Parts: sequence; structure tokens; C-alpha cells
Amino acid sequence: MKKLLFAVLLISLILVLTACNKDKTDPKFEDQSTTVVAVLEEEGFVLTKHDQDSCQYFQDNTVANLGLDLNVIELYIGYLDSGSWVQIIAFDSENSATQFKEAYLLDDSTILTYQDQNSVLLTYTQATIDLFN
Repeated sequence: MKKLLFAVLLISLILVLTACNKDKTDPKFEDQSTTVVAVLEEEGFVLTKHDQDSCQYFQDNTVANLGLDLNVIELYIGYLDSGSWVQIIAFDSENSATQFKEAYLLDDSTILTYQDQNSVLLTYTQATIDLFN
């Protein structure tokens, strides 16, 4: 009986872990937002990671308003003491990030962008973009 209970629990754990990773089904998927965040924090940016409700709100409003149906998996907003603003949006694929970046640039020609695989950085400051070149 204990072995059966253990097997059921193990299978349940595997199913839960698999479900949590549903947006990242590609075995080669690597979320680059952590790399982008690390570079910005090293330069003094104070970044806030937003929860899933905020990601959903951004997806339902900003992304959908651009005519796109994409999955936002992480969202950061940050500032530098000098007033520089930055936003990092991580999507479930590099293709989704590219679609968002292109649509956003058409919508706001004053924004500067940087893309690192599945993550898109938005800012109005060239010095922030230069951190990645």
C-alpha cells in the first residue's frame, strides 16, 4: 500500500511540474530575462518583478491592443537614479518576442528596444541600450 501511495504521489508531482512548465515546451527554451535583468542591476537599475496578474494584465491590454495573441511569462519595470526608465517583457518564445518588438515599434516610434531571444527591453534612453552592445 505504501508503494502504491508513493507511486501515485510521484506521478502527481511529475504532472504538476510538467503543467507549470507548459509555456516552455521547447527543450531548448531558455528564458533570457534573467540575463537582461542581471546586466541592468549591475549598472544600478532598481527592478521590480511583477506577479502573474500583472503579466496577464499587460498581455490582455498592451499586447492585445497591438493585435497580438502572445504569452507574457515575466514582466519587470525599473528605474535608474538618474531617471532612466526600463521595462523587460519575457515571452514564451523568441518568435513571440520578435512579433511584439516589431508591433510595438510601429505603435511608438520614440521607444528604443533591445531583444535577447525571448525578452524585449523597452526604454527611452540610448545609454541603456548601449549596455547590451
